[in-house]
Amino acid sequence: MSPREYAEALIRQYERLAAEGARSGTVMCIPLHAYLIGQPHRIGPFEQALRHIAADGRAWIARAGEIVDHWRAQTGGAGLMALDPAYLEYPHRRHGYDHELYDWSCLHTRAPVRWPDGKTVAVWLCVSLEWFPIVPGGPFKAPGHMQTAYPDFRHYTARDYGNRVGVWRFLDAFAAAGVKASFATNAAIAERYPELIEAILADGHEIIAHSTDMNGTIDSSLSREAESALIGEAIARIVRAAGVRPSGWLSIARQQSWNTLDLLKEHGLAYCCDWVNDELPYRFRNGLVSLPLNHELSDRQIVAVQQKSAESWAESLTDAFDWLAGEGRAQGGAGRMLPVHLTPYIMGLPYRIDALERWLAAIAARDEAWFAPGNAIIAAWESHEQAQAEEAGRG
Repeated sequence: MSPREYAEALIRQYERLAAEGARSGTVMCIPLHAYLIGQPHRIGPFEQALRHIAADGRAWIARAGEIVDHWRAQTGGAGLMALDPAYLEYPHRRHGYDHELYDWSCLHTRAPVRWPDGKTVAVWLCVSLEWFPIVPGGPFKAPGHMQTAYPDFRHYTARDYGNRVGVWRFLDAFAAAGVKASFATNAAIAERYPELIEAILADGHEIIAHSTDMNGTIDSSLSREAESALIGEAIARIVRAAGVRPSGWLSIARQQSWNTLDLLKEHGLAYCCDWVNDELPYRFRNGLVSLPLNHELSDRQIVAVQQKSAESWAESLTDAFDWLAGEGRAQGGAGRMLPVHLTPYIMGLPYRIDALERWLAAIAARDEAWFAPGNAIIAAWESHEQAQAEEAGRG
């Protein structure tokens, strides 16, 4: 269900339990996962549902221990079972993280980022340009790969539709809205569709390296040498075919090995998009920058996996933008980022593309919006990072 439908379901459940509670007390437990409900397109509807419940005089909002203590006092029930203290013993426990990949930092404690021209929401459109070999290969099968017995012409041609038809609708939509995007591109796409790459670059969009093809997956079963060769091959083929050297990298399925971060840095890349544990760029300790490409609002996740309509997808994007813009206002113009991951064979269909076109037009008209490709967002963030370092040096 959509975030708004979830919020409505919470309210309906509460109202039913509150009515039943007139005879005997009831309990409504709301399990929450911060990485799910804390997403900008979900937190607004959830907050509205919570306000509805909290404002109702029949509700006692309490912690689990308080409920158990109250129940035990009334019924004489047994107490809670205590955990063995050894359960919490962990030799690497400390403030922050238990690794050295990047520094401990929470979004709300950082100095506010300022985007160009006083904008508060950087909208990052990232389009995946994928070529699926008709025989799956690599360490694992990539999302969207062939499904039925060889030769799987149905899924092969459906994916190819995106590169032959759907992506051209994207280019028209971006031009109509006056916005720029990143195109995460398989090397095979750069070689097989030269006129597409030419059009992307002519319109001022960015090319991000997206491996060799959709069999070019990465995991820790690859040796360091094999993975380095894969990354180097993908970059070299894109440079030869497109005439530009990408500064960003998106792994297939956002999957990495223990060596990927260092290998991307060694191959001269400036940023990667695989880590989704933040809403703003941050720097790994090896110097590579993470530009989080959150999958929760991708067309694949909402339209293909959750089977929601294109209109529901656009509604969630608008809810996310509104929430992020509100956070920016509350923090005196602090910058936020809204990544939008697009797939030509999904949103490029004629009965879905108008939802994207309408959303682009509406958000492009918002004063808070700054549509920018990944390399522009990285450049603005690095200027902020440098200014913070200079200020700290003066202090």
